[in-house]
Amino acid sequence: MSPDLLVQLALLGILLPAVVSGLVFLGLKGVMPDRAAALAIAAGFITGFFGVSGLGGYAFPPRTIQQWLPHVAVVALVLGLLEPMWAKNLVSRWSVRLVLLELLLWRLFQPFINHPFPSRSWSTAQTITNLLVTTLVIALFWTALDWLTRTQASENASPEREGTLPAAITLIAAGSAISVVLAHSLVMGQLTGVVAATLGAVAVVAWLFKGYLGQAATPLITMLLALPWLSLFTTLPGAAVIVLALAPWAFFIPVAESGSKWQRVIFKLGLVALPTFVAVFLAFQLS
Repeated sequence: MSPDLLVQLALLGILLPAVVSGLVFLGLKGVMPDRAAALAIAAGFITGFFGVSGLGGYAFPPRTIQQWLPHVAVVALVLGLLEPMWAKNLVSRWSVRLVLLELLLWRLFQPFINHPFPSRSWSTAQTITNLLVTTLVIALFWTALDWLTRTQASENASPEREGTLPAAITLIAAGSAISVVLAHSLVMGQLTGVVAATLGAVAVVAWLFKGYLGQAATPLITMLLALPWLSLFTTLPGAAVIVLALAPWAFFIPVAESGSKWQRVIFKLGLVALPTFVAVFLAFQLS
């Protein structure tokens, strides 16, 4: 890869989406604090998507996972913005989520279900198993984000506490990007890097100017990170995907109140970074 191309990717795939996300979050967090991060991540990602993929990377109707990403980003954003209407009803919240998720997975799995070579197409049992396992892994990650964003939305939270969660998810996103690249999917890895850049900008603004991630961002973060994980059906090791999905749960490990506040922040980030590094190692070893 030429130096000019690397600079272009850094500017359009990292710097530009980070700037857009940071500015949107900074501008909206005072007027719509619960939804500002979701809008910022969506704006930054779509900007970065076209920066990395160009106009040729978009298609309607979409045919590849890459082409599905901007459409999924919009639907996930709308879901996140509307969920407060029924968020207190656990059954309603997850019913809507699972219906949308299964419809998407069913569409994305069509090349495997209806493979042109019958010997390589999924059987009914394989299809059901892969749908259930994929749904479980995504729901596991999504549930952790739900709980974390709910606790981080405390009015009394300090800036460093509010910034720690998006920083931790940024580490997971960066690990996901590296893992996907190691699995020989460069463009999908770059697009996952775009997600990391948008989250990193949100973390910086939250630390410097106070603001929190908000539960409205969880559908967006989950889907933008999980869709590239679906390369597990081609080259990305399933073990790496499972570790990445479990990584945010490390944030629940209690931290002793002794020590400075920044020591506690670093320890929290380290807890999340550890499984992320394990996932990258597995992707390197097994891909």
